[in-house]
Amino acid sequence: MPAPTAFRVCDRDNPCFDTFMVAYSRLMEKRRPTYNLDAIKAAIGFPETLAITRSAFADALSMGFSRAGIADVIQEILSPMFLSR
Repeated sequence: MPAPTAFRVCDRDNPCFDTFMVAYSRLMEKRRPTYNLDAIKAAIGFPETLAITRSAFADALSMGFSRAGIADVIQEILSPMFLSR
């Protein structure tokens, strides 16, 4: 079944190079964020621009999320959610 055109599905055969991956290490802990959260929200925080793997999308669907719901969650992320104390 072909993927809907309203969003991109990323996998091994169709990689998305504009997704964001963050590795965590206590040795790399710093006070300034590595990535600009507003830029991430602008890039992938809307149903039209959502880049998601098939397995992540399937998991989100199984939890009751729609594409718009996933985008809403991304838009609700705040910088303080990433602070370690």
